[in-house]
Amino acid sequence: MIFWGTRCYSLWFLRNKLVHDDAFVMPMNPCTKIKRKIHHYDFVANMVLVNTSPMTVIEEIRWLPPNMGWIQLNMDDASKQGKVAGCDGVFRGGTESGFVVFRRV
Repeated sequence: MIFWGTRCYSLWFLRNKLVHDDAFVMPMNPCTKIKRKIHHYDFVANMVLVNTSPMTVIEEIRWLPPNMGWIQLNMDDASKQGKVAGCDGVFRGGTESGFVVFRRV
């Protein structure tokens, strides 16, 4: 099925280039070019990919109190299609017990 789709797409592409691109020159043997494209696709599709990226490091993040006399704001928001759907957050002082929570939807 993939080969059929690749052949159809290649013929359609060549036809459109020929009709719409005045600078386009048709390849000497378009069938050979299409066969090469199919073999290349088959080769790439059957490759075994090896992940060479470094391992993910998981780091614990915890709340640290702000300096004396300061208030810290931790907040999060959510959006859909670029429009804010809601947000919430926490205002905290120098101790974990003294905080104010807010939410806007």
